Amino acid sequence: MRNSSRLLLSCALVTIAFAAMVHGASARELTFSSQSIRAVWAPVFVIVPMSPAAEFRCLMTLEGSFHSRTIGKAPGNLIGYITRAIAGPCGGEGQMWVHNGTERVLGGEAPATSLPWHMKYLGFTGTLPAISEVRILLRGIRVTAMWRLFGNESCLAVFGEANESIVTEWKLGPEGRVIAIQLLAQPLRKREVIREFSCQNEIRLNSSATTITPLGGTTPISITLI
Repeated sequence: MRNSSRLLLSCALVTIAFAAMVHGASARELTFSSQSIRAVWAPVFVIVPMSPAAEFRCLMTLEGSFHSRTIGKAPGNLIGYITRAIAGPCGGEGQMWVHNGTERVLGGEAPATSLPWHMKYLGFTGTLPAISEVRILLRGIRVTAMWRLFGNESCLAVFGEANESIVTEWKLGPEGRVIAIQLLAQPLRKREVIREFSCQNEIRLNSSATTITPLGGTTPISITLI
């Protein structure tokens, strides 16, 4: 009787393990609980690589949508667009304006919009069938940034262009809930100088958005494997 029980238990464990392996091997798609997205950085850190490094902080909100709530796990796959981006206000000795067609640099004319920004799937981390992070690339970011250096002297320049990208890490909590979107501190390179006093060649955006919801909703977005 004892041997039979042990045999049944062993068979059950093998069956569970096999089922988990099959699910992990066959899970080829990710599903989002919402097709729209609104993420708020409060703040995003704008880092100017210099010695010592300059830094200022701005509020930033990104909104957009995925082409579908279900996407294939193919690296480089275009999965959606950011269609609305807002920066500011900023604190400290700096300011940033997103090229969204409406933000006016120092009260002047608004630069032409760089939207929509492309969202491309890059990959995930974690052990199947559980995942802990999804990486999504944002392509096409373009901003104007200004920071003060000495007294009234300042740098005012355009950074980023259509083929420039930033990698974002979507951190997942229990049940796949997105608990943060981390901007990796990758460079946006200087493309055009408006006013220069020792302008640096690049800036870096770095920080985590912790408010991630559907447009017009309050329920956190989740990402799961299917």
